[in-house]
Amino acid sequence: MSALEQPIERVNYFNGQRLVAADFRADQDYQMAVRRKLFSALYSVGIVQGLEVSKHPTDTHKVIVAPGVALDFLGREIILLDATEVQAAGTPTANPAAIFGNYLVISYAEQRVSATTDGCDAGGGACGGNLSWGAATRIRAEPRLEFTDTFPSIRSGLIVLAQVELKAGCTVGEIASGVRRYAVAAKPPTTRPIALEGEKDIDQRNPKTLYFHIDGGVPTSVTLYLRAAQLSTLYYTELGGHTHSGSLAKPTLTIPDHQHDFQSITTGTATQDPAKPVEMIAMTYDTDSDTEIRMWHSDLDDGNRRRENLTSLNPGDGPIVQFNNLTEHTHTIPAGKTDLDGGGSYPLGGVNIASSGATNLAAHTGGNALSYVNKLTVLYDGQDITAAILTQITGAYPAWTGIATLGDGTSGSPLVAKSNGTGGTGAINLDQLGLDFSPGQHSLTFQVTDTSGGQIQYNLYVG
Repeated sequence: MSALEQPIERVNYFNGQRLVAADFRADQDYQMAVRRKLFSALYSVGIVQGLEVSKHPTDTHKVIVAPGVALDFLGREIILLDATEVQAAGTPTANPAAIFGNYLVISYAEQRVSATTDGCDAGGGACGGNLSWGAATRIRAEPRLEFTDTFPSIRSGLIVLAQVELKAGCTVGEIASGVRRYAVAAKPPTTRPIALEGEKDIDQRNPKTLYFHIDGGVPTSVTLYLRAAQLSTLYYTELGGHTHSGSLAKPTLTIPDHQHDFQSITTGTATQDPAKPVEMIAMTYDTDSDTEIRMWHSDLDDGNRRRENLTSLNPGDGPIVQFNNLTEHTHTIPAGKTDLDGGGSYPLGGVNIASSGATNLAAHTGGNALSYVNKLTVLYDGQDITAAILTQITGAYPAWTGIATLGDGTSGSPLVAKSNGTGGTGAINLDQLGLDFSPGQHSLTFQVTDTSGGQIQYNLYVG
């Protein structure tokens, strides 16, 4: 028991005892104190049931909170019996991925109602005594709903129900429910602290799943840090020298029977070579009846050197024919077709390269080497929490203002670690995203769904 707490007392009843209002209040306080101590020991702070937040069907400046129950750090029951309208308040933003503040919270509150003025006034009359009459006859426990600019601490007594986006004109936009915290069963032992760190090159087919176990109770804080770096170049530079075997294939080319058309052809001009004249004379040689036409060399005068017998002439005949040189002339071949030519099959040479590598996986071809992740997705126990993470860090760190994705495939993204020590998401308070951190196994998965890839570095602290 701390110095600020009072002992838990109840009334000891006996016959003839005179009871006043303070005695009855002591009994009420005892019942409430024991119950709340028990609740705070058995359960963590958060929503027990209901209290979902939705848009008002007709008023764009309001939201509706459904009935439900929550517990604060003192174990007090926060009970909302009816659906309640709440006027939206906070900071407008044009980017739903960067909501600043606008946390809708619920807290325990009570008020005295049903005042009465019946009875006598004993303040200074003849009756005397110190009794006060005319007070409220009821204490009503009715929770308070309001908006706050910052995420409240556990000991503030405020339970976050949602983060509400406000558009221009303070109309309600998106309602982020990832900030909700749910009450879960707690154990007296403290949670065993966990610190995990590492790195992993990931791509579309190779995500990173980080498993961790919570033991000893529900943690008070779960913090994640993420950074990106370039995919290791070892994947490209350390491929060993190798060759691919090939085999010579002999495909066959088949040509059918066919003909070729040609146009009319005229030969070149033919002339007599003046250095080689031709002289032919047909005449009678003598009076013999055995007369012949003979061809002679023009430069010989020997009658016995005849070249060729041509024909016989009658004795005494004079010259029959004589020509010395040919005149210029050409020859023409008319257009037509060639003879039908038979076809056939002719083997052609070729090279066929044998396949290499795993046959059930496609190689990364036709693009640049993988470098940095683009649109990293974070899953907690299979649930996509990327949008909730972006909402938190864009509102907490100036470098992330206006950034809509975890990584953009380049070194310029704020997710990429820089040489001066900057870069990365900063602290991501997963315990403020309304996730279940009950004892047992849990997982965080980092993945990309497009053709990008890169290295992701992580630090996880559970305490």
